[in-house]
Amino acid sequence: AAALSEMRDALHGRIKFIFQPAEETLSGAAAMIADGALEDPAMDMILGYHNWPQITAGSVGYHPEAVMASADAFDVTLTGRGGHGAYPHLAVDAMAAGAYFVTQLQTIVSREVAPLSPAVVTIGEFHSGTARNVIAPTALLKGSVRTMEPGLSGAIEAAVRRLLEGIKTGMRVDYSLEWQRMAPALRNDKATLARVLACAKDVLGAQNVVEMPAPTMGSEDFAWFAEKVPAAHLRIGSKIDGLDTAIHRSNYDCNDLAIPIGIRVVARAALDLAR
Repeated sequence: AAALSEMRDALHGRIKFIFQPAEETLSGAAAMIADGALEDPAMDMILGYHNWPQITAGSVGYHPEAVMASADAFDVTLTGRGGHGAYPHLAVDAMAAGAYFVTQLQTIVSREVAPLSPAVVTIGEFHSGTARNVIAPTALLKGSVRTMEPGLSGAIEAAVRRLLEGIKTGMRVDYSLEWQRMAPALRNDKATLARVLACAKDVLGAQNVVEMPAPTMGSEDFAWFAEKVPAAHLRIGSKIDGLDTAIHRSNYDCNDLAIPIGIRVVARAALDLAR
């Protein structure tokens, strides 16, 4: 913002700066859109980037189309009937039903999704039971779904609901399912990306602008903006030599060189696109 403000006289269009909150919870962009961030004035295109410690600092990476996966979140509550561990026939074991559900989930991707269609179903939380000799009356499971292709997350949701209906019958439990679409898949607009890459190559040299080998199954709620406005999203190299890390690892650290590199690339692209 400071760099472009100093070059205000060189601009032939209008530039809007979006300071997006809550990216890690995949909730900030949708809230900003609801508050009118893409309006008054309406935007013709939008640029964004994320630091990436797998890329050498001083370089920029990109994906030609698909960048990051969609993200859905779901919570499952299984309800049975508690009882003493010595009398299982008088109880309905929600923990056993939950364990069975977790194993069945693995068959959705392996047996219901085409082998070349990226998809990940993860259970990250499983809470059940209070004592070693008490049969658990409830089980709470929390999971996520990541996909690349339109419509696939909906098909996976339908499969999850079908499995839960089967467990309800077979394991004698009731269930509730809460499902939330957190972010769509992030895709670059080819024309916008091409112009941004040309600017990046002018600033950094073509050898420092690298095509990434494959999209990532992580998610980024910048995708909500990209659904509304032609977008380009880059990876700014933040690798520290000798440090084996990645985003969200406990040993993560960022090479500060990523900051001026990101500023130079995006400022140059904004100047070019605002002509």
